[in-house]
Amino acid sequence: MAYLLAALLVRPGDELCLLMNNTITKDLQSENTFVIMTTLTLLRYFLSDSLVVNLIPLLRKLLSHPTSILRRKAYLALYNINRNFPTQFPDLKTLAVDALSDQESPVKFAGLTMIYPLVIQNPHQNKDIVKKLVDILWQILDHKFPK
Repeated sequence: MAYLLAALLVRPGDELCLLMNNTITKDLQSENTFVIMTTLTLLRYFLSDSLVVNLIPLLRKLLSHPTSILRRKAYLALYNINRNFPTQFPDLKTLAVDALSDQESPVKFAGLTMIYPLVIQNPHQNKDIVKKLVDILWQILDHKFPK
């Protein structure tokens, strides 16, 4: 509830965001799945240069969490960091391919969200991903229309 209130009342870049860095870092390391999920959901409102540096290792650790929704949100948080702070997190393509290789569909869709802008920007440079995308499409169609 506190994150929601802070997201509504605090402007990005405000000094209060800097004070929240420790709380955000602590919440991402929590054992409580709900706390982590809430933090990941509202994280985009509090991103700053100083916070991003601390967040990237924590978000990478969450990419191997047993809960698929947390993995999905961690991938999307890293995608958001890449869009807003591209110099802090440049390896988006590798991350997207990892997400596409996940067993859970929500995480695969996060990978699709991340890879789409890269393919649109430069299709020839990303044609190695097309086979992976076709495989995922066939997996989705096989689940919808079993033989």
